[in-house]
Amino acid sequence: YPENPELPYWSAVTLAGIGDLDKALPIFEDVFQREPNLRTLTPRLVNSGILPDNKALINAIINVGQNIIRAFNSSCPHSGCRTSWGYSNNNFRCGCHGATFNNQGSVLSAPGGTGDLISFTAVLEDDVLTVSK
Repeated sequence: YPENPELPYWSAVTLAGIGDLDKALPIFEDVFQREPNLRTLTPRLVNSGILPDNKALINAIINVGQNIIRAFNSSCPHSGCRTSWGYSNNNFRCGCHGATFNNQGSVLSAPGGTGDLISFTAVLEDDVLTVSK
């Protein structure tokens, strides 16, 4: 079943559960490239007792292979209001109207007429983050 990413995913979960991250992380990285939705399953495994309640471990797993930094305009694309943004479950939530957006800034749920978040180029080089249009 090489085309089924669930089998290696559960192998990696087992390895992470026993503390063998050196072997688990490359497997997670490969699995998440083939099936990104499995990344969102990982934090829920803590609640079921499959993985230990260790935030550093969970963050290492879900962020493996993601050396990506994204920058978005802080204005709501629905009404243009400046707002505080919430972030959970890999989604941004607008404080104005409750619209949600994924990590790429694409709208998931929102009032009518809401477009994607306005994004900027973000580059991290030598510990300096540069954000530009």
